[in-house]
Amino acid sequence: MMRPANTESAEYLDQPAEVNRFLDQIADVSELALDTEGASFHRFLDRIYLLQISTRERSAIIDPLPIGSPPKLGELLQSNNVEVVFHDADYDLRLLHQDYGWHVTRIFDTRVAAQLLGIKSFGLAALLEQYFDVKLDKKHQRADWSMRPLTPDMLEYAAQDTRYLLQLRDRGNALGSGGGDGGISPAEGRARSDAS
Repeated sequence: MMRPANTESAEYLDQPAEVNRFLDQIADVSELALDTEGASFHRFLDRIYLLQISTRERSAIIDPLPIGSPPKLGELLQSNNVEVVFHDADYDLRLLHQDYGWHVTRIFDTRVAAQLLGIKSFGLAALLEQYFDVKLDKKHQRADWSMRPLTPDMLEYAAQDTRYLLQLRDRGNALGSGGGDGGISPAEGRARSDAS
């Protein structure tokens, strides 16, 4: 089993200075994993209530409610030099555009890649269990992410959504290039972004 990135403790950031400091520290990455949490099951109009980010070395959960749009994150996501790894990007991309006007430039979607490779169980929980022996607790899957304060187990659940995505993409790259029995290759994961 592959190990996750060194992101076991995600930083919770809800102050502009903290967010800017974190984003300055990761500004030179060439890849990052991203997820958002909305509250569509609890609110008529959905919006972003959390942004989860993982690099190879660090993870953070940004709370946009007290800070608004983090412009430095938008710069990263819209950079041609940064590949942004999602799992099931459609919802996230729509919210990022709706709330902040951002258009993510380089996308790798692990769900799309898994589907293109014929993996039958392509949900994030199934892929993490298959490749990392990690079982996600789904009790917060439909949580009200607009509530504050967020509980520690809600924050841990949110952090899990990006903690393994870069390694999942790596695993698929090795398998999809003939190194195993089927996997997720970067070309296939990017197919969705190239088609749009």
